[in-house]
Order: sequence, then structure tokens, then C-alpha cells
Amino acid sequence: MKTLSNIPMENKTRFIIIALVVVILAGISAIFLLRPATNSTADRPSYQTETISRGKVFSSVKAFGTVESEKDLLILCPERSIIKKEYKTPGNKVAKGDLILELDGESVQEDIARMAAQLEMRTNAVEKIRLNLESTQIDLKHNEEVKKNRIEKLKTMLADQENLLQAGTISENRVERTRQEIDLGEKDLQKLMDKNTLRIAQMEADVNGQLLQLETQKSNLAEKKALLSKLRIAAPVPGVILEVGGENGSRVESGRMLVRMADLSSFKLVGMIDSQYSFLIKTGNKVLVHTDGGDLNGQIGKIIPIMDERIQFDVHLKEKSDPKLIPNQNLALDIITSDQENVLRVKKQPGFENSTRQTLYVVQGNKAVKTEVVFGTVGSDWCEIVSGLNEGDIVLTNGPDPLTSPEVIDFE
Repeated sequence: MKTLSNIPMENKTRFIIIALVVVILAGISAIFLLRPATNSTADRPSYQTETISRGKVFSSVKAFGTVESEKDLLILCPERSIIKKEYKTPGNKVAKGDLILELDGESVQEDIARMAAQLEMRTNAVEKIRLNLESTQIDLKHNEEVKKNRIEKLKTMLADQENLLQAGTISENRVERTRQEIDLGEKDLQKLMDKNTLRIAQMEADVNGQLLQLETQKSNLAEKKALLSKLRIAAPVPGVILEVGGENGSRVESGRMLVRMADLSSFKLVGMIDSQYSFLIKTGNKVLVHTDGGDLNGQIGKIIPIMDERIQFDVHLKEKSDPKLIPNQNLALDIITSDQENVLRVKKQPGFENSTRQTLYVVQGNKAVKTEVVFGTVGSDWCEIVSGLNEGDIVLTNGPDPLTSPEVIDFE
């Protein structure tokens, strides 16, 4: 029986080589047989696309701003008085209606009592004048009626005398004398009526004058009573007390500043930016204010150059009392330098800000064609398309570099 040890050395070497070749071929075959089948398109690059649309494009410069009260309120002293009690001091926050201080109202109460007494006296005087007017009107009316009755009697007498004159039992002179008495009586009656009318008009004017003074006194008394309530100085709006014009016991004159407070019902922002951007900061520029709860719209107001090569400016908000605003809060701002509405636009990609002329790949069926595009406004998120693309076009956003790639990319 032959064994491996009995085989000659030359044959033994040949046998080992053949065995190794068989093992290698079997391994290669196994690799190809066991490799999972793959789609023929797997090696193709995966492209991302963007559809050209219409919308808003704006460019801006970044800044920051601090939320502050838009205005300070001054509360003036309504009447010469003494500060009776101070409830709030500078630095205190107040809600609308909170009592800040109280003025002494003793002198005002004395004035109210005196004016009330004068008003009562005036009311009584007016009532007396009115009663006197009514009495006088009755007397004057009676006098007129007496004269009218006498004239009527004379007219009746004249009619009788004219009948007697025709009968020849009375003289013409007697009849003429009666006619003259009637004429004089009518003239006297008219004169009396004119005088009575004038006298009544004068008395009515006196009554109206007294009534006017009475109404003036009533109005003054009402104002004095209203003033008494104004001596309790309350916050007209929510805010922070900045200054109080006196201490307990100090005298204050009418019209003098009692309280100065920051109005926390209305806010603005005080913005700050490097002076190198001063040519972009114009009064009236739109501003986008970024808060945690969303963006707010505003507009640049007063601009003030300050030290340290910076520019300070006010931002007046459309929503001045928005609850997202917190006093002394620092917020990021976008100062709009160019604003375009309803224009063709594409999402901004790296490098778009370097030039307004870009080369993009536009998808046309199963291929993408290199196309030159001209931009207008290049914003922070979008770029305005002036020419080269139409609404609905699809462009590659992660394609190869157009400068070093072919004119056409075939997807098949």
C-alpha cells in the first residue's frame, strides 16, 4: 500500500500545488456565489433637487437690541397740597391702578363745603327771582286787561252815540270826543304792552343770568369733588416708578411733577450695530425682531452715533405691547436692506453670495443641463432669480461642480 511518504518528492510537490489552486478557485467561486445581488443603479450618485418657486426674498444685516419702555409718563400735581403718604418709591414696579402716593385733601374738603353753601344760597336767590317774575307777569297782564276792557266799553258807547247822532239827540262834538278817547286808550294800551314786554324780557334775562351762574357754581363744585379723588395718585398704566417729586410732609405746587414712571404697556427696542454698517441704517428701514415666541415687525426711528464706533437706533414695533416682550431683554435683529415680494427664488446654497451669476444644473427629463442663472437680491435664506430659470424648474442642489463637470449629466 502506497502512502504519502512513499510518493517521490517531485510528485509530492505537484500534488500540493494542484491542491492549493483548487482551494483558491473554490474560495473565489464562493465569494461570487454568496455576494448579494445589487441593483445596477446603486452606483449612481444620489442627487437632491429644489423646485423654483415664487415668494419673498430679503437681505439684511444682523444687529441686536434691548427691550425698553417706549415712553416715560409724567403725573403732575393737580392742586397745591402736601404729600400725606408715599406708597411707592423709585424702582418699584406697579400695575395699573396701584396707589403711588396720597395728597392731603383737607383744604379741598373745606372748599367743597364753602362752595356747597354758596350754591344753596344761589339756588334760593334764583327761586325768589323766578317767583317775582311770575308775580310781575300777573300784575302786568291785569293792567293790560283793565285798559282793554275800558277801550271795549268806549267802543260800545261810540256805537250808541252814533245811533243817537243820527236821531239828532246828541251833538257831533260828543261823538268825536269819544272817538279821541278810544284812540288815546289804544295808544296807551300799546305803550303799556311794549313796556311790559321789555320789563319781562329784562327780568327773564336776570333769571337766565342767575341760572348761568348757578350752573357755573355746580360745575365748579363737581370739579372740586373730582379733584378730591385725584389727590389719590394711582398708576395709569403698568410700569416702573422712576422718580417721586417729594417726601411725606413736603409741599407741592399745582402743575409740578409728582411721579415719573416708565410705561410698561408700550415697548420699543434700542438697537446697536457697528458703525461700518452705518450706510445701511436709515430711518424707516424695516426690522425683524427675533423672540423665543416668534418674530415681530418694526421700523427704525431715531439714529444716534455713540462712542466705540457703534450706532444706536430706536426700533418702533407694530405690536408695542406684545406679551413676548420683556423689559431689558436682549434680542437679535435683522435690519432689512432689500425686500422683494412675489419674485422667483431658489434656496440659498453655499457660494451663492460670492457672485450674482451662477451656473446650475437644470433637470430636463433623464438628464440635467448646465444653465447660467442671474441673481438679484441675495438674502440669508433665499436668492432672487432675475433670469435663467422659470417657475417650476427643478435644479440640482448637490450636483457636481459646474465649472469642472460636463455640460450634461445623464441619469441613465
